Amino acid sequence: MAVEGEIWSQFYDSFKYFLFYDVNEQRVNKVFKVCKKYLSHYQRSVFKGQITPSSLLRLTNELKKLLKKMKIRYV
Repeated sequence: MAVEGEIWSQFYDSFKYFLFYDVNEQRVNKVFKVCKKYLSHYQRSVFKGQITPSSLLRLTNELKKLLKKMKIRYV
């Protein structure tokens, strides 16, 4: 039988995510490479998979840096 803290820990170990992006063709490969490091390619500009909170933070920071460098606005 799992203790309440263990269940909580297992629940927050990783989350399932879908990531969608839309950038012009010249920039697709750079964004694709960053996303591919953390999630599985699903179709065209869509990625999916489980990701830990710390990996999600790294992915977000990497994408923000890249988009800022390319002067792209993001939501």
